[in-house]
Amino acid sequence: MNVSIFGVRRLSLAVVVCFIGFLPTLLVAQQKSKKNKHRHPPIRINASPIVSHVPVRLSQARRLSFDKKGNLWVAHWGSGTLLKIDKSDRVTVVARNLNEPSGVAFDSYGNTYVTLHAGGVSKMGSVIRISADGTESIFAEGLTGPTDLAFNSKGYLFVACFHEDTIMKVGSMGEVTTFAAQIPTPASVAFDKKDNLYTVSSTEGTAYKISTEGNVKVIARGLNVPSDVTFDRRGRLIITNYDGTELSYIGQDGFSRTFAFVPKGTISVEFDRQGNVILLNWDENSLVKVLSILTIPCPHCKKPIPLKFHPRKQPKPISSGMGDESVI
Repeated sequence: MNVSIFGVRRLSLAVVVCFIGFLPTLLVAQQKSKKNKHRHPPIRINASPIVSHVPVRLSQARRLSFDKKGNLWVAHWGSGTLLKIDKSDRVTVVARNLNEPSGVAFDSYGNTYVTLHAGGVSKMGSVIRISADGTESIFAEGLTGPTDLAFNSKGYLFVACFHEDTIMKVGSMGEVTTFAAQIPTPASVAFDKKDNLYTVSSTEGTAYKISTEGNVKVIARGLNVPSDVTFDRRGRLIITNYDGTELSYIGQDGFSRTFAFVPKGTISVEFDRQGNVILLNWDENSLVKVLSILTIPCPHCKKPIPLKFHPRKQPKPISSGMGDESVI
């Protein structure tokens, strides 16, 4: 199913506000059942998602990542900084003077890890660790063009080395070994619940699945300069096509399908806890939130009830205000 985003930027908030104001009456009627049958099914609203720009000045930002507290982190390649954006859109510069930060990941102890691309110069790339108190240290070095990193469930760190065509494994003491070789220009890494690793080749337009034993399998071809891989809240593998206008996902049958249409130049995508999508655009230096799921408290028990915005008819594309006519 293709979902439209940027064709609906002019959503009337007044309509949404009026609807939400009517919700308590609707919910009371909906919840007139026995206490042991009290449930909170999603309420679907015939309205388009709410699109908003995060007020942050960017210059070639490369990667997004959420921490466990719901803060959004940005690897800001162009300015050499690491940014943290809280739920109120307050921006904090966590680290400065970084050599092309390209990826962000977090361990279970509250430490933050950042890949430094360092111009793609042979063996000059590294991974730095930033502790909870802000102390920086080099965790792994001698990498060539690292572009992204991710932890598996056992706490091992894996790094995509774009200019070395490899996926590297980093031990707890920073020791580096080759996990998978001959992966042309790997741009991103992500793990599923079974610890299978997924990556994409930007130059070949392919997506790979790598088992825990290191067995490599091509799972998709014909992608348009893929730049990021992540999973949505339903467990679908979502691929960002930097030189295209679509987010792709790989179905259970192995075929690549369009998940959504986005502005060209979108380089990284993440999903928040509710399943809303966050888009980072390299060309337009923009960070956009697309809210299709909100929550309100139940009038009986105060537990959250999800509101899902979804138009019955697909809206026509209009200018996104970001240089392209795109929809999502």
